Amino acid sequence: MRVSDYDGVVEAWKVELALRRAKRKGFRRHDLEDAMQMLVLVMLDFKYDPARANGLSEKQALSGLIDRRLIDAVRNNRRHDCQVSDENIDKKVDPRSNSHEIRAELSEAITKFDSVDRTIYEGLGNGLTIQELAEQMNCGWHTIMRRVENIRDILRERGLEEGIPA
Repeated sequence: MRVSDYDGVVEAWKVELALRRAKRKGFRRHDLEDAMQMLVLVMLDFKYDPARANGLSEKQALSGLIDRRLIDAVRNNRRHDCQVSDENIDKKVDPRSNSHEIRAELSEAITKFDSVDRTIYEGLGNGLTIQELAEQMNCGWHTIMRRVENIRDILRERGLEEGIPA
Protein backbone atom coordinates (compact mmCIF):
# COMPACT_ATOMS: atom_id res chain seq x y z
CA MET A 1 0.00 0.00 0.00
CA ARG A 2 1.51 3.27 -1.15
CA VAL A 3 0.37 6.83 -0.57
CA SER A 4 0.82 7.50 -4.28
CA ASP A 5 -1.99 5.03 -5.05
CA TYR A 6 -4.45 7.81 -4.25
CA ASP A 7 -2.71 10.75 -5.98
CA GLY A 8 -5.25 13.18 -7.32
CA VAL A 9 -8.07 11.57 -5.35
CA VAL A 10 -7.24 12.45 -1.74
CA GLU A 11 -4.52 14.66 -0.33
CA ALA A 12 -1.35 12.74 0.54
CA TRP A 13 -1.33 13.80 4.20
CA LYS A 14 -4.83 12.38 4.65
CA VAL A 15 -3.79 9.06 3.11
CA GLU A 16 -0.70 8.94 5.35
CA LEU A 17 -2.84 9.75 8.38
CA ALA A 18 -5.32 6.97 7.51
CA LEU A 19 -2.51 4.46 6.98
CA ARG A 20 -0.88 5.33 10.32
CA ARG A 21 -4.22 5.10 12.15
CA ALA A 22 -5.06 1.75 10.53
CA LYS A 23 -1.67 0.29 11.45
CA ARG A 24 -2.05 1.60 15.00
CA LYS A 25 -5.45 -0.12 15.23
CA GLY A 26 -3.83 -3.42 14.30
CA PHE A 27 -4.66 -3.71 10.62
CA ARG A 28 -2.13 -5.90 8.87
CA ARG A 29 -0.61 -5.35 5.47
CA HIS A 30 -3.12 -7.64 3.72
CA ASP A 31 -6.05 -5.78 5.36
CA LEU A 32 -4.79 -2.27 4.67
CA GLU A 33 -5.97 -2.11 1.07
CA ASP A 34 -9.57 -2.90 1.99
CA ALA A 35 -9.44 -0.49 4.93
CA MET A 36 -8.00 2.25 2.75
CA GLN A 37 -10.67 1.83 0.10
CA MET A 38 -13.31 2.34 2.77
CA LEU A 39 -11.44 5.26 4.33
CA VAL A 40 -10.87 7.04 1.03
CA LEU A 41 -14.62 7.13 0.50
CA VAL A 42 -15.05 8.49 4.04
CA MET A 43 -12.36 11.13 3.42
CA LEU A 44 -13.97 12.18 0.14
CA ASP A 45 -17.25 12.81 1.98
CA PHE A 46 -15.51 14.62 4.85
CA LYS A 47 -15.96 18.40 4.78
CA TYR A 48 -14.11 20.27 7.49
CA ASP A 49 -16.12 23.14 8.97
CA PRO A 50 -14.11 25.15 11.55
CA ALA A 51 -17.32 26.66 12.93
CA ARG A 52 -18.66 23.21 13.88
CA ALA A 53 -15.34 21.62 14.88
CA ASN A 54 -15.39 22.68 18.58
CA GLY A 55 -11.83 23.92 18.32
CA LEU A 56 -10.45 20.79 16.63
CA SER A 57 -8.08 21.13 13.74
CA GLU A 58 -8.93 19.42 10.46
CA LYS A 59 -6.37 16.71 11.23
CA GLN A 60 -7.87 16.03 14.67
CA ALA A 61 -11.42 15.89 13.36
CA LEU A 62 -10.39 13.59 10.52
CA SER A 63 -8.42 11.36 12.94
CA GLY A 64 -11.53 10.90 15.07
CA LEU A 65 -13.63 10.04 12.04
CA ILE A 66 -11.02 7.59 10.74
CA ASP A 67 -10.70 5.92 14.15
CA ARG A 68 -14.48 5.48 14.45
CA ARG A 69 -14.68 3.86 11.01
CA LEU A 70 -11.73 1.58 11.74
CA ILE A 71 -13.25 0.50 15.06
CA ASP A 72 -16.54 -0.23 13.25
CA ALA A 73 -14.65 -2.29 10.67
CA VAL A 74 -12.87 -4.30 13.38
CA ARG A 75 -16.19 -4.95 15.16
CA ASN A 76 -17.86 -6.01 11.92
CA ASN A 77 -14.98 -8.37 11.14
CA ARG A 78 -15.17 -9.92 14.62
CA ARG A 79 -18.93 -10.27 14.32
CA HIS A 80 -18.54 -11.91 10.92
CA ASP A 81 -15.83 -14.26 12.22
CA CYS A 82 -18.08 -15.29 15.12
CA GLN A 83 -21.01 -15.94 12.79
CA VAL A 84 -18.85 -18.01 10.46
CA SER A 85 -17.41 -20.05 13.32
CA ASP A 86 -20.89 -20.58 14.78
CA GLU A 87 -22.14 -21.83 11.43
CA ASN A 88 -19.19 -24.20 11.13
CA ILE A 89 -19.66 -25.72 14.56
CA ASP A 90 -22.02 -28.63 14.42
CA LYS A 91 -23.70 -28.15 17.79
CA LYS A 92 -26.12 -30.59 19.25
CA VAL A 93 -29.06 -28.45 20.34
CA ASP A 94 -30.39 -29.36 23.73
CA PRO A 95 -34.17 -29.34 23.74
CA ARG A 96 -34.00 -28.10 27.32
CA SER A 97 -33.34 -24.50 26.41
CA ASN A 98 -33.90 -23.34 29.95
CA SER A 99 -30.91 -23.67 32.27
CA HIS A 100 -33.32 -24.02 35.21
CA GLU A 101 -34.61 -27.25 33.68
CA ILE A 102 -31.07 -28.58 33.34
CA ARG A 103 -30.26 -27.63 36.93
CA ALA A 104 -33.42 -29.30 38.17
CA GLU A 105 -32.63 -32.51 36.28
CA LEU A 106 -29.05 -32.41 37.52
CA SER A 107 -30.20 -31.94 41.13
CA GLU A 108 -32.58 -34.86 40.77
CA ALA A 109 -29.80 -37.07 39.36
CA ILE A 110 -27.45 -36.11 42.19
CA THR A 111 -30.03 -37.12 44.79
CA LYS A 112 -29.88 -40.62 43.27
CA PHE A 113 -26.15 -40.84 44.04
CA ASP A 114 -25.13 -42.68 47.18
CA SER A 115 -23.35 -40.61 49.82
CA VAL A 116 -19.85 -41.51 48.57
CA ASP A 117 -20.63 -40.56 44.95
CA ARG A 118 -22.29 -37.35 46.11
CA THR A 119 -19.20 -36.45 48.19
CA ILE A 120 -16.94 -37.12 45.20
CA TYR A 121 -19.17 -35.13 42.83
CA GLU A 122 -19.30 -32.16 45.19
CA GLY A 123 -15.56 -32.36 45.86
CA LEU A 124 -14.77 -32.26 42.15
CA GLY A 125 -17.21 -29.37 41.75
CA ASN A 126 -15.33 -27.51 44.47
CA GLY A 127 -12.04 -27.98 42.66
CA LEU A 128 -10.51 -30.90 44.52
CA THR A 129 -8.29 -33.25 42.54
CA ILE A 130 -8.72 -37.03 42.38
CA GLN A 131 -5.67 -37.44 44.62
CA GLU A 132 -6.98 -34.93 47.19
CA LEU A 133 -10.34 -36.72 47.28
CA ALA A 134 -8.62 -40.10 47.74
CA GLU A 135 -6.60 -38.74 50.67
CA GLN A 136 -9.66 -37.08 52.20
CA MET A 137 -11.73 -40.28 51.92
CA ASN A 138 -8.90 -42.64 52.95
CA CYS A 139 -8.95 -44.73 49.79
CA GLY A 140 -6.91 -45.17 46.61
CA TRP A 141 -7.19 -42.88 43.63
CA HIS A 142 -8.29 -45.88 41.51
CA THR A 143 -11.38 -46.16 43.71
CA ILE A 144 -12.17 -42.49 43.15
CA MET A 145 -11.66 -42.88 39.40
CA ARG A 146 -14.02 -45.88 39.31
CA ARG A 147 -16.64 -43.86 41.20
CA VAL A 148 -16.18 -40.90 38.82
CA GLU A 149 -16.81 -43.22 35.87
CA ASN A 150 -20.02 -44.42 37.56
CA ILE A 151 -21.09 -40.81 38.08
CA ARG A 152 -20.38 -40.04 34.41
CA ASP A 153 -22.40 -43.06 33.27
CA ILE A 154 -25.39 -42.04 35.38
CA LEU A 155 -25.31 -38.47 34.04
CA ARG A 156 -24.83 -39.63 30.45
CA GLU A 157 -27.83 -41.97 30.72
CA ARG A 158 -29.94 -38.97 31.70
CA GLY A 159 -28.50 -36.78 28.91
CA LEU A 160 -26.77 -34.49 31.38
CA GLU A 161 -23.33 -34.19 29.80
CA GLU A 162 -23.10 -30.62 31.19
CA GLY A 163 -22.85 -32.02 34.71
CA ILE A 164 -20.07 -34.51 34.03
CA PRO A 165 -16.99 -33.74 36.13
CA ALA A 166 -13.88 -33.10 34.07
